[in-house]
Amino acid sequence: MEWQHNNFSLTGVFSYIGGSLDDRIQPVTEVGSYRSVDLVARYETGADTGPLSDMSFTISALNIFNNKPPYIRTTSSLGYHYDSNNFPSVGRFISLSISKSF
Repeated sequence: MEWQHNNFSLTGVFSYIGGSLDDRIQPVTEVGSYRSVDLVARYETGADTGPLSDMSFTISALNIFNNKPPYIRTTSSLGYHYDSNNFPSVGRFISLSISKSF
């Protein structure tokens, strides 16, 4: 969902990855689902604002509730207890970006 007013925009994204069955080790177990919410705010200056003309300022907050991927079983003592192929492993992530067009 995106809201925009003049040079400012705010975008929210809800992501959902459904659960699955883990049949690698018996007995078969259910792996939970994963949800995350991302927010991105962006402001763009106009072409007539002097040295700050044609600039873009963006702040992003990904996985704002710091949800963890669902737990899975592993036979390795060094293994991770999440499915890194199907679920993101990065927790909350905040970034700031400034760019200028020439």
